[in-house]
Amino acid sequence: TSPKVAAKAAATAPPAPAQTAAFFDAVVANHDVRVYRDTMGRDVLLYGYWNRTTLIIAHDAAAFAEIVGRLATSRAQ
Repeated sequence: TSPKVAAKAAATAPPAPAQTAAFFDAVVANHDVRVYRDTMGRDVLLYGYWNRTTLIIAHDAAAFAEIVGRLATSRAQ
């Protein structure tokens, strides 16, 4: 194909669908969590239960895993 035809085909291709911010299910440190991702697919917030009474809210998976690890090794459970 000629460069003009290729350029015209690229110009008429439909734009990629915009991703919407939403919650997704995931597993972090062997715990079920809900992750809120922004329109760019970046994790903004996640939450999950450590036990039946303790809810952990963190800004990313690494922070959640760190909190779970500290709770697991703490004396006051």
